[in-house]
Amino acid sequence: MGRRSWPVAVAVVLGFMFSALSVGGHSTVSGPNNSIVLSGPVSSPPAPATSLGPDYWPMYLHDFGHSSTNPNDTIISAANATNLTLSWTSQITNVPPIGSVIADSVEVVGNTAYVGAWDGNFSALNATNGHPIWRTYLGQTNATNAPKCKNVPRGITSSSEIFDGVVYVSGGGNYTYALNATTGQILWKVFVGDNSNGNYNWASPVIYHGYEYLGVASDCDEPLVRGELMQIDLATHTVVHTFYTVPTGKLGGTIWTTPTFDPAQNEIIIATGNCDMDVYSESPYCEGIIALHLDNISEGSCAATCDESEVAGHWQDTSCSGPISDCDLPTSPALFQKTDATEMVEAGDKNGTMWAFDADDIDAGPVWHRQIAHGGDIEKARGLAATAVFTGKYLVDAGQEEKLGSTTYNGTIAALNPDTGAIAWQTGLPDHQSTWGAVTYENGVIIEGAGALAPTYNGTVFVLNASTGAIMWDYPTPGLFYGPATVALGHIFIGDYLGTVYSFGVSGSLDISSFTASPATITLGGSSTFTTDAVRGSGVYSYLYTGLPSGCTTANT
Repeated sequence: MGRRSWPVAVAVVLGFMFSALSVGGHSTVSGPNNSIVLSGPVSSPPAPATSLGPDYWPMYLHDFGHSSTNPNDTIISAANATNLTLSWTSQITNVPPIGSVIADSVEVVGNTAYVGAWDGNFSALNATNGHPIWRTYLGQTNATNAPKCKNVPRGITSSSEIFDGVVYVSGGGNYTYALNATTGQILWKVFVGDNSNGNYNWASPVIYHGYEYLGVASDCDEPLVRGELMQIDLATHTVVHTFYTVPTGKLGGTIWTTPTFDPAQNEIIIATGNCDMDVYSESPYCEGIIALHLDNISEGSCAATCDESEVAGHWQDTSCSGPISDCDLPTSPALFQKTDATEMVEAGDKNGTMWAFDADDIDAGPVWHRQIAHGGDIEKARGLAATAVFTGKYLVDAGQEEKLGSTTYNGTIAALNPDTGAIAWQTGLPDHQSTWGAVTYENGVIIEGAGALAPTYNGTVFVLNASTGAIMWDYPTPGLFYGPATVALGHIFIGDYLGTVYSFGVSGSLDISSFTASPATITLGGSSTFTTDAVRGSGVYSYLYTGLPSGCTTANT
């Protein structure tokens, strides 16, 4: 897995018969007393007919369980991460200082990368070189009536999901959209909430068995809105079920994270924000985690009151108190396993605490919890905003301000024992870099985009050894990072605060794993097409042909 057929057409004028042999990571075409050796990448992989592919990243955190890892892309690893280099950058917007923010992740399907920005535009780029393919405007929210929102115009924060030729993404205005993945044409849209009354589409849609699931939240709690999870029928483009987190006429319990699917329990799991004025008696669902029955997500929904006995499971954190406490859960639930294979689910709060539950018994409360960062205000880099990732050995998350030894760091990354929550390692990030985006894991390395707040707003992409926490590679940038990194086609993709999308790959020669020719016999003046199956490599390469007999000519496309 993880290999792609990248066809190379090479016209070679020869007068002999040859056969294909595999030699040391590249291929050799042999004939009487001569050989032709190819090295370097060949061309862009062709776009597939559907979104399902061996090494694509089609949705937020890669899959329904929020694994935040691409198991079928084997190229970037702990063995070669120090050889990462910049492949390309693409400036998709330039509306300083806030309108250019890229806060979502870059999804990659086929040879196309999809990403939105706070200028309200959603873009498709060539994943090989970053060149624009199309751009569609999907609206902005400008909360001028709320001083706490700082009059910030926010466009698209929602990450997309690409499935069967359709892009599903929530806009910066009042709607969630379905777009043609090839052209960007709007196919249909569904009303989510009125942004003039405080709504904003933070959450990313999840497409599952013919439905879109989407959380509803407020822009910045001024005013709060009523929290809800919508189930939208993809065939009729209508909302068929809704789960409300607070009773009719009440506010809060908003869902500004993306739901997680637990196939083992046939449940959908969501995390919620605060009750209005922290009045927990109004709802059992605010500032907590809830498991809903997938066959009917409305069971247990709040009407005049809330009947928590009907949901599959729930837990509420009512421990918050004091001026700096904030028990909102801004991270999406993430599934992981204990060493005895018990299925667990984790979510983090703004106080810097990670909460872990038995996925089969959320009602029993946390199995363990661990504070990995000082709490207070994630906008000021004090708390926890990143969704964790499970490496198979550790549960790894990125916190904000924390003191390690005698040094206080603006951002740290910690690896926790999945059984107990004990910290195995915790690494402070240099240069005042803090963290907001979810953590990514790939073949023994942790990938995290970070950034500094005012006055510099500069950023850094970090790659850490997943076993030890040692920083293996970093790439400084002019803009900080709010969204997570994705890994596809052997590259890291991530967008920054200044509207720039970055692609990084491992430098070095391309490995050619197979080599075929048609026809296999070439007469004098004839030609043959060579096709390779190749992986690895980054940047711009040229072809190398050696050992050609005297009088032979070559060409390539």
